[in-house]
Amino acid sequence: MRRWRAGLVVVSSLTACGTYGANDVGVVPDAGEGAIDGSASDGAAPIADGAADVDAAAPCSADLSRDDKNCGACGQTCEVAGCTNGMCPWKSFVTGVGSLDALAIDEFYVYWTEFASPGRVMSVHTISKMVTTLVDGEQSPNGIALDANNVYWASYDSTQPQASDVEWRSVPKLGGAVTSYGRSGYSRGVVVYGGRLYWSNPASGTIQWCPAAAAGCTPQTLLTGLNRPTGIAAVDDILVVTEAGGGVVKTCLLPNGTSQKTLALAQANPYAVALDGSRAFWSADDGLHATMRDGLAAAYAVDATTRTTSPIVTDGVNVYWIDYDQKATPAFTIARCPVTGCVGRHTKLAAGVFVSWFAVDSMYVYFGAMAAPGANQFQIARIRK
Repeated sequence: MRRWRAGLVVVSSLTACGTYGANDVGVVPDAGEGAIDGSASDGAAPIADGAADVDAAAPCSADLSRDDKNCGACGQTCEVAGCTNGMCPWKSFVTGVGSLDALAIDEFYVYWTEFASPGRVMSVHTISKMVTTLVDGEQSPNGIALDANNVYWASYDSTQPQASDVEWRSVPKLGGAVTSYGRSGYSRGVVVYGGRLYWSNPASGTIQWCPAAAAGCTPQTLLTGLNRPTGIAAVDDILVVTEAGGGVVKTCLLPNGTSQKTLALAQANPYAVALDGSRAFWSADDGLHATMRDGLAAAYAVDATTRTTSPIVTDGVNVYWIDYDQKATPAFTIARCPVTGCVGRHTKLAAGVFVSWFAVDSMYVYFGAMAAPGANQFQIARIRK
């Protein structure tokens, strides 16, 4: 079961509520943090305790492979000292995380789902590092999306018919009662926009939706006749969807699905998708691609040398993704590139044996990384953008 796209919404600050037991999830203390060296062969070599944070960037040096203030690229400063092979050490946040499926962030919190049965929906405050269990005992929670007040996910039940093996659910960001929505087939993309929860349904070839405040909703259909729709993203009343089966990237207007337009054809299994103020980005078997959202310009390769996995994130200046190279050690790299492209010259921010998901805010990339090769334990870590 391939990982799916997560919606990302940045919202206002919140107040933490409750913590998870220290015997289950560990919060890494500020003093003597054990940073993870992304250059190590197993992605988990500890840096010496008490490693100092790095000051503001200095003039660019000739050696980008080990300069903490110009690590991998001029001006790329390491939060924790120890630049090696052009990558900064990770700053660990939370340890003992279960089988992390997806991750999202708002102004002060990181949220994630743990794909297990029973599984959990969790959060951690990015300043206090207070860990909160929002929901426990879920049936294989997977994917994640946010709006101003709630966290959304899908509970997957393999014993149910394929057409109804997912139940959409939500919980307030501060914790509370869980709301259940309608059931559908397994989805590979989800986003909350304009008071609606939208998701892709590859089995039925549709984009479906429910009102975000309507418990027990019967899913409505926005688009139909799609060939294995996968990633979806929404901004400025525009929805963009990738059709992995048809090699198509298309757009429509919300909330009614009108003015459908094709942005790109003959793409090699287009999958994840992200949007900024003017562009649409998507991953494919032959790299990372983009075009203007209005469809008036030809698609171009952001980086055709990369093998991308879920998700893609853009902040309007750069685009970020997970680069997978099965011949490399470690195989997974969080990569960054200007939105205009950088074919073959992307910046490597961090690497690990398995990086499952990530999200960005104004300063950092937060991500889930496997603690050790073959382990079913993850940590939440971060690296400077």
